[in-house]
Amino acid sequence: YLQDLDSHLIASNLIEANKLNTASFPILIIEDFGTSGLDGETREDGRFISDSGNFNGFWWCEGKSQKSGKERGRWGLGKTTFHVASQLRSFWGLTIRRDDNRQLLMGKALLKTHSIKDKTFLYYGYYADNGYKPILNSSDIEKFKSIFKVDRNAQPGLSLVIPLPNLEINAQEIKKAVIIHYFYAILKGTLEIRIKNNGNFDEINSNNLISIATLINWQKTSWEKTEVNEFLTFISASINNKETHEIKIRDDSNPQINEESFNGKLEEFRELLNSGQLLPFRIPVSITEIGKATQKSFFDTYIQKFAKLSKPDEYYIRSGINISDYKALPSASPVRALLIAEDDEITNFLGDAETPAHTDWNDR
Repeated sequence: YLQDLDSHLIASNLIEANKLNTASFPILIIEDFGTSGLDGETREDGRFISDSGNFNGFWWCEGKSQKSGKERGRWGLGKTTFHVASQLRSFWGLTIRRDDNRQLLMGKALLKTHSIKDKTFLYYGYYADNGYKPILNSSDIEKFKSIFKVDRNAQPGLSLVIPLPNLEINAQEIKKAVIIHYFYAILKGTLEIRIKNNGNFDEINSNNLISIATLINWQKTSWEKTEVNEFLTFISASINNKETHEIKIRDDSNPQINEESFNGKLEEFRELLNSGQLLPFRIPVSITEIGKATQKSFFDTYIQKFAKLSKPDEYYIRSGINISDYKALPSASPVRALLIAEDDEITNFLGDAETPAHTDWNDR
């Protein structure tokens, strides 16, 4: 699988000669289930005209995405992390597509522009059939699945095989990362994670996330100073909350939250907050895209006072993604707060305002 790649890796100064001449080396496999796979056009007809569809977007377009609305990506850059995760800057992808149930196999390397024997090569290369077509031969695909221990059989989705992952990528660090970035989706029950490592098997789901996270050493992570059990219990309580208080906005042209917005219950809410009760609110918003009609939407907030906090512990979730760098509360507020945006119009707006890493909202 690497025999045509090694000389290009050497010429790009990514590996030393003969480093790949070993019986075995580590691989990282990432598989998603319950998804649609890489659907859409595949360029099997030899045409390179249309760039529509997830298959083309994934394999052929950097800095371009097919995603919008509630979908999580936007910039078309997330897939480049699979290259960066590999010391060989390469990976393979096997997809089974929900739209036509076909199995398609390809691979891609992103190296550097380089020369071999006075011949200059571009920075990218593909593991593909003639004419850059995906590999369709069933025996070739079954061999690939067997060699790399891919679990996917007939289920739609995408399986990625990343050779020689960087040394800092291991089962424990993966566990920490998925919890930090996807605690909300896991606690809500829309995402389950299974991590397999040399015969060891860990499953992270809504039932065991809090107990697993409580036992992890979070030093040298963004959760190093977080009361993890207390924080995740707050998130879980917010998710499972069945009531909400709807804030009233009197003037869409000049939207403000003031005392009237609380329907005469402001003092009651203050007392509940000071007593440590969880307060849920739904905030209506009007969104106007230039040249289009105004759309009504909303987001939900949850706030609870914790007297021992010296600063706010705040979290912002858009379509299950934790927007980790965005902060809005005054620095002296001793509260935990959660904002959840899941309605179509608000998630479309916020998704388009996100930075490439999906860690912040840019008001410009």
